[in-house]
Amino acid sequence: MASRERFLSHLIEITRLALTQSSIPDLFQLLANHMHKLLLSDMIYITIWDEENQKTIPIAATGAVGKKYAISEIRPGEVTMTASVIKAGKPLVAEDVFNTPYLSPHIAQQFPTKSMLGLPLIVDDEKLGAVLIGYSEPHKFTDEELEFGIIAANQIALIVHKTKLLDQLFKNKEELTRINAEKDKLFSIIAHDLRSPFTALLALTRLIADESARLSIEEIREYAMSVDRSARNVYKLLENLLEWSQLQGGRVKFSPECIFLKKLAESCVRTYSDAANQKNIFIQVNIPKNLMVYGDQRMLRSLVGNLISNALKFTPGGGIISISAEQSSKKKVLVKVSDTGFGMDQQTLKRLFKIDKKLHTSSHSETTGEPSSGLGLVLCKEFIDKHKGKIWAESAPGKGSAFFFTLPSATIDCLEMKSADILY
Repeated sequence: MASRERFLSHLIEITRLALTQSSIPDLFQLLANHMHKLLLSDMIYITIWDEENQKTIPIAATGAVGKKYAISEIRPGEVTMTASVIKAGKPLVAEDVFNTPYLSPHIAQQFPTKSMLGLPLIVDDEKLGAVLIGYSEPHKFTDEELEFGIIAANQIALIVHKTKLLDQLFKNKEELTRINAEKDKLFSIIAHDLRSPFTALLALTRLIADESARLSIEEIREYAMSVDRSARNVYKLLENLLEWSQLQGGRVKFSPECIFLKKLAESCVRTYSDAANQKNIFIQVNIPKNLMVYGDQRMLRSLVGNLISNALKFTPGGGIISISAEQSSKKKVLVKVSDTGFGMDQQTLKRLFKIDKKLHTSSHSETTGEPSSGLGLVLCKEFIDKHKGKIWAESAPGKGSAFFFTLPSATIDCLEMKSADILY
């Protein structure tokens, strides 16, 4: 074992180096490497303690075992050295790891360790983990080794505790930045994207009220259609705002079930049939009749509905919208919603699905005055994330757009569940 002066000098250097680490896994490995040199043992293991699940999590090792420290199997009722020292709240010595109450023999067999000193990492009653000092031959621990080990473990516990606090502060800062961006986006939608169509809607209704006596039937019908279109756009935006706010508040329950995708898509198309007819746009569904997915019906209806709504908005009269799907792998279904619309440039494509990015509004006369907050696509992304899928878009100016997303395929287990409903 090192002399006291050398030990303390190395411990100060370890502390200095450790505090420069921003990654917790890297920090643990650094500590394991230096503890190995500092205490002159054959191997060092460092673990994290999962208090909630009462579980040992290997995180770093060095010496005879290299960086590999993975318990292959812990059987029910077996005891780990980490659990023992955490429970005791003090150092424990196992001079024979195969004959100790602190460690189950089956676990000891997985490591080239004959003797072990377990040191708890605890700060202010927070149980962080343990440092395990191992020897490949039977070893009798001296009082000096115990003293140096305790000093080093206490210092490591303080370093890990401080690093975790800094890491949490950094995460809190990132979360606060995200929340502020979402708040700014929400206010922007309310102030501009929602206010503008309401202004146009009020102007149209005032015009009809003031000029109705002098307007022809055809002119009144044309204005009424404009009012209807504006009202539907505003309603869709409000609907997206409500769904988004519910998602952010964690009030949307994810309830997946087996769903016939073709029937769901056709149901969504019927919702937008009037709007499609007004622009003389044909919507076609090319999905195999028996193709099934495992998803949340409400979320998928909103997802497909938003993509159809966007396609209608940016597709000129006489265009085509196509919804297709195929079994892309054993566990995944690939869905595509494409149109023959105006398309998007690469800059706009990069802004899709992001709440903090403002989408460029279209300059085409057919979309003038329609809300384009991009919130519907943000919702689509969040719904797909709930299904552990992916969503992306491909487009070019003047060549239309295609949106792709993946969904879990309905499995045999899903179909055989008595409680599962086969929905459309």
